[in-house]
Amino acid sequence: VVDFAKFKNLIGAGFINAQRGLDDSTHAEKDILGKILGKLFRSGNTDAAPSEMKESTLALKQVVDGMQKTVDTDFRTGVAKLLPGLKIFGYPGISDSELSTETTLNVGTILESHTRIRYDQGDGLFLPETYNGLGSRNLIYMLFQLYEFFRDWQSRLIENGIYLIFIEEPEAHLHPQMQQVFIKRINEIVDQFSTTLNVGKPWPVQFVITTHSTHIANETEFESIRYFLTEKNQQRTTRIKDLRKEFRASDLEIDKQFLHKYLTLTKCDLFFCDKAVLIEGPTERILMPNLIEKVDKNLTEELKLKGQFISVVEVGGAYMHHFYKFLDFLELRTLVITDLDSTALESGKYPACEVSKGTHT
Repeated sequence: VVDFAKFKNLIGAGFINAQRGLDDSTHAEKDILGKILGKLFRSGNTDAAPSEMKESTLALKQVVDGMQKTVDTDFRTGVAKLLPGLKIFGYPGISDSELSTETTLNVGTILESHTRIRYDQGDGLFLPETYNGLGSRNLIYMLFQLYEFFRDWQSRLIENGIYLIFIEEPEAHLHPQMQQVFIKRINEIVDQFSTTLNVGKPWPVQFVITTHSTHIANETEFESIRYFLTEKNQQRTTRIKDLRKEFRASDLEIDKQFLHKYLTLTKCDLFFCDKAVLIEGPTERILMPNLIEKVDKNLTEELKLKGQFISVVEVGGAYMHHFYKFLDFLELRTLVITDLDSTALESGKYPACEVSKGTHT
């Protein structure tokens, strides 16, 4: 049995949950980012904290200590005037006592509960955090969290051998371009922390990101993807599949390169659909809605195609073979629709011709 305190020294961890408390359901301001500032202050108070963090926290404490002196004099006098003397109650035994007040200021509490983020609009105008879009606020929150985790690692007496950060559905409220930038630059942010705040000493961090976003999944290298496949049985068991292992063979390198480029450019959702239809080009894509509508007329409600998550992927007839291994990995039921491309035998050759005159395809 390993002592948990020793285990935490070996492996650090941080969690950014999907429910981040950023929403438009109320106009009341939340102190989400203030809580992160409170944690940063506590990290800066540790013996192992970097010198610049210690200086910042000390400066904050000195400011609050100066405020405390005012609280102990003028503020206490004002509060005392709000309290009634005990004599007015006329109750035996308590009229000989008098009340006094003591108000203590705590830097951590001030940061966590009474600090709000403002956006400088110029000309002395500062807008509340809630005036910004949910996407921007979500991104700022995640960056603050990453910074707080970095400072936490920096401030430990015993540095972790590895620091795991779990980010649940970072795509919340982010538009597609912002999702792509986030996943592409997350490692650059880590490098920047190490370079500018840790004299180039690398932060041994590893990210575990769960997502339902095609934009994030398609931007990620195959080596980093783990696919969770839920079995359609009574137990609803889940298997974790490693895409890196599936394309490890050297003869699959061309398929892997083609698929990564294709997924990045087209943003198709093969990772998340239940079934797929591979078609050649735009003509078939135009026809597909009508074909599905005609088929659905003869099906019961639970079997109708329009109620299923079916991805229609335009791949071109010459490239369909690149998808076979990938579709096997996803264990995805797939329909392949190709053109007839009719040809007719003429003098040992097979030129294209009308379908009615074709002898081969």
